[in-house]
Amino acid sequence: MDYYLVVYDISDDRNRLRLAKWLEDEQGIRINRSVYELWLSKARLAVLWRKLEEWTDEDTDQVAIYYLCGKCQKKVLYLPAWEPEEEGNGPWVV
Repeated sequence: MDYYLVVYDISDDRNRLRLAKWLEDEQGIRINRSVYELWLSKARLAVLWRKLEEWTDEDTDQVAIYYLCGKCQKKVLYLPAWEPEEEGNGPWVV
């Protein structure tokens, strides 16, 4: 499994909520209204990609999925100090 950052701006409320629900079901950590960190296998990433094709409008919506390699993941900085494994207040991404 690999670590990803999913960032989105989806105009349709229903589709935006569908994506948020899917990401939460995959144990994604919501770090902002439309930003999630999560672990995904290649197969689950492919499922997400197919769902995004259904749930987004290429004229109005934007989605970015960033792969965070092991070295990159360890260099993520959070304010206030926060560990992704812990529950509670989420981080501010700068």
